[in-house]
Amino acid sequence: MKTIVLTGATSGIGREVALHLLKADHRVISNTRNPEKSESVKAGLIEASSNHNLVFYEADFSDFDSVRRFAESIKNDFPAVDILIITVRTNKKSRKVQKATFVVAKQKQA
Repeated sequence: MKTIVLTGATSGIGREVALHLLKADHRVISNTRNPEKSESVKAGLIEASSNHNLVFYEADFSDFDSVRRFAESIKNDFPAVDILIITVRTNKKSRKVQKATFVVAKQKQA
């Protein structure tokens, strides 16, 4: 079993990918902006796959602080992530980036 972070598993392509991964007996970790919706999606995916290894954390990817909390939650709750799949999208007409902070780390040369 691989531990897979999959963004956007509440609908569309992300939901279909989550279903296939769960059927293949992997653990899926995803984000949600709407916890009520994710509970319904989670129940459907578990029923369809017979795999209970599905976790949603609240995170809005238009808010970098929310993304940081999402990453910290995963880091605290799981020893490792094997695969990252990004399927999340935003509707540019109705959503704007609220705030963003970017940190660039310089790699030390040997």
